[in-house]
Amino acid sequence: RTRPLGIPHDARAVHRVFWTVSGSLAAIMSRSKKTASSDRAGEHDVTSSIAAECVDDAILRTIAEALSAADLDRRRLEATLQAIPVGVWICDAAGRVTHANPAAARIWGGRAPHAGSTQEYSMYRAWWPQSGTPLEPHDWAMLRTLRSGATISGEAIDIERFDGTRGHVLMSTAAIRDGDGIITGSVSAVVDITESHDAAQERERLLASLDYGN
Repeated sequence: RTRPLGIPHDARAVHRVFWTVSGSLAAIMSRSKKTASSDRAGEHDVTSSIAAECVDDAILRTIAEALSAADLDRRRLEATLQAIPVGVWICDAAGRVTHANPAAARIWGGRAPHAGSTQEYSMYRAWWPQSGTPLEPHDWAMLRTLRSGATISGEAIDIERFDGTRGHVLMSTAAIRDGDGIITGSVSAVVDITESHDAAQERERLLASLDYGN
């Protein structure tokens, strides 16, 4: 079964915003307390207290706005992934599959198991079209992108679905990076081209038979 499609990297980003802002708040409040204790005039104590409360409110509003924006972005992305006919997988920095959309399950015959390690990619059976050589776990485009950061576009592979049928897909991948450019995961988009692929092969077979007959 597919899992709800939250994006963990957004959540971590929100947490970083929260802790950064919280740290700033703590520092400001600490300075305000020191100022208040060192000021001899009562007016300065009151002014410092009011200033701290204003900063407190402003930071809380910033946190609330950041959380709201992240949640809205997450919901938009979830709705998009639910609707598109392209299969999407997302993995974390260790290569563990964390999310797969409904189209991913349809492409693979009703299932899209979440590989808990790179070795578990072997549960997905696939071959290189030109040579017929089976893909090893490290051959999957999403893991290669995770290692190198390179974007892969339209890589063709033949697959055996979990219902036993065969298919042909095009796979594209891209790295997911944090604000510092560090790779924190990768995403894979898969398009099922089985019908067009089989139709093209059938046309070639018919043309070859006609040429042979002549």
